[in-house]
Amino acid sequence: MTEKNFDSELIVKLGAFLVVLVMVYGLKAYYSEADSENLFWILMPTAFLAEVLSSIPFVHEIGFGWVNLDYQVVIAPACAGVNFMIIAFCMSAFQGICRSQTLLKTVAWVGAAGLSACGLTIITNALRIWLSVKLYHLDIYSGWLSPEGLHRIAGTGVYYLFLCFYYLAVSFILNSRRPAPGHGKTREASFEPVLLLVPLFWYLLFALGAPYINNAFKIQPERFLQHALTVGVTSAGITLILVLAFAGSRCYLKKKE
Repeated sequence: MTEKNFDSELIVKLGAFLVVLVMVYGLKAYYSEADSENLFWILMPTAFLAEVLSSIPFVHEIGFGWVNLDYQVVIAPACAGVNFMIIAFCMSAFQGICRSQTLLKTVAWVGAAGLSACGLTIITNALRIWLSVKLYHLDIYSGWLSPEGLHRIAGTGVYYLFLCFYYLAVSFILNSRRPAPGHGKTREASFEPVLLLVPLFWYLLFALGAPYINNAFKIQPERFLQHALTVGVTSAGITLILVLAFAGSRCYLKKKE
């Protein structure tokens, strides 16, 4: 690669990173002021899929969202999953930008990352709502285990687990399309378990970093600490389990060879 090509590729990457950050800032600002009608584009398909999964009918109430009074469930703007979509979009967009070499491929990848992050959010959020409804009506609560506490743990677990699966899927696509050094053929996809720290970084960056920057720990310190403990322990635990599972399966396959 010539120095000129390297410079132009670097400019494209830096420009793409900046565009993604601007898009994320704009979406975050839009979400902070949006009501249920402004978020119709994501609440409606989420409610539809949650209804299909749970067989619980939801009715659209203007100003509130999608409601089921019998189960006391409201799919409101706070349940839209936009923050999760931002995390998934940022992570996958940055993954592809680092590998893209032309402006056209970079633009195409950023667009695909946005659409796939939106689709992933709708599916993941619908599953989270279905699971929350199931857990809420279980007769297992006493003492320290409350419906609200289990709801937070389950929500964090579902979001983070799907973020890890999404990262693995994107990594597989990128690695399978990457040519092997010195050959015209694409090389076999490979994955190091330690790379699962990447989705952990992105998840903690937004789930804990954003509230910290907004001074949530000063406004409601006890609630922020509960949130931080739930997010930190749940996401770190899932990461450890996945890393051990990948490492164990790799050792097992090597022994069979």
